[in-house]
Amino acid sequence: MKTVSARNRSRQAGFSWTVPAVVLALIGVVATFGLPRYRTMQERGKAGEAFAYLEKVQQAQEAHHAANGRYAWNLDDLEGGVGVPEHFWVSGPYSSDWTTDWIMTLTRNGPARGNGRYTVVWTQEGFDAVRSTIPEALAPGR
Repeated sequence: MKTVSARNRSRQAGFSWTVPAVVLALIGVVATFGLPRYRTMQERGKAGEAFAYLEKVQQAQEAHHAANGRYAWNLDDLEGGVGVPEHFWVSGPYSSDWTTDWIMTLTRNGPARGNGRYTVVWTQEGFDAVRSTIPEALAPGR
């Protein structure tokens, strides 16, 4: 008959911290690389909100121009209404000649996850990349 000493028994029944340490290390690696990417994707979705909103304004402005011969001075004058974006401050529309042009700016109103406050500028021609300060990585489809 084989006897197991008390010392050997305690080694066999003991708890190893190796497995939890490896699991925690793996979670740390995933969080280190995954969290910034997740935040960028989240902010890109919010930037997409600005682009969708401004495209809607542009379509409504074109309809207003076709019906009245000039662009709308006030967003409330647009057919069907355009509402207000959730994550941006709206500036405009402005124009030097309401029969030919208009411009609007949306400014990110909350924490932009390391991107700072950025703006999306839109005109009757669409997205104005020169005047906008949105990081290229956030601009949808760009």
